[in-house]
Amino acid sequence: MVPLDRIEAALGQPLHVHRVQTADLRQILRDNPDDLFGIASSAWHRIVTAGHLRVDPLQMREHFQNEDPRLAPAIGRVVGRPLLKDFGFLRATVQFRGRPFVVATSCVAHLHSDEVHLYDIAMSDPRHPIPQRARRSALQHHRGFGLLSDVMANVFAAAREQSCPVVTLTAASRALVDVFVRHGFAVEENSFARDAMEFGLGIPMEASV
Repeated sequence: MVPLDRIEAALGQPLHVHRVQTADLRQILRDNPDDLFGIASSAWHRIVTAGHLRVDPLQMREHFQNEDPRLAPAIGRVVGRPLLKDFGFLRATVQFRGRPFVVATSCVAHLHSDEVHLYDIAMSDPRHPIPQRARRSALQHHRGFGLLSDVMANVFAAAREQSCPVVTLTAASRALVDVFVRHGFAVEENSFARDAMEFGLGIPMEASV
């Protein structure tokens, strides 16, 4: 998803890249539990708000309270098939001032509902820190590489290859909503999304492929 060659060219040094591509839920539970919980949380909210299945919205309450990544197999039991068809994770680092620096992360899942969920995308140029007053979110500390359009094009291409009609994501803050709108996303039309917009955090968005 991330054009690593262009980041390497910009920095003038090779990247150390860690990749995971698997549908093995046991491996994801072991190695990427936080990512799995986040993906499963988004999936459960969409199941509840879509109304296609008659479910008790509170039946996963204990998993949410404990931030338990076993939420994913629990959802699988409710929908009658594994939550994830595929899971991809990437982390790329460089040496900067004698220390490893994460320049790119991504996490994408192909869900049971034939949607592609972009759980995480971040690119950070260690040469260009951003003053706190200019940051769009609490997680943003450095400028990116101007490659978000390329990443989104790759995400939509992957969705088309898998015959997925929709791509979903969760905007971490209200300030990021406009960024994703420019790439074809819209805030979901449900009460959960409206509440998230009012609160300004965790805003579910979707785009047709």
